[in-house]
Amino acid sequence: MEPKNYIPITSMTEAGSPVGSMVMYSGTMTTTQTTNYILKMWVDYDYDPNGPGGSFTVFVNVYGRGL
Repeated sequence: MEPKNYIPITSMTEAGSPVGSMVMYSGTMTTTQTTNYILKMWVDYDYDPNGPGGSFTVFVNVYGRGL
């Protein structure tokens, strides 16, 4: 899977993805189909995981529309 730069969408999609989000896949899936993604994050070079606030949380929203 090739890396993609974050390009925010400028209008809400049919599936309900809000403005400013990124669409990673658009199409029709079967009930047995599985799609895997890799989430990579970069933190500041000076980040100290053992210091105060040594953890962080990431939320991923998924939007879809059933037919």
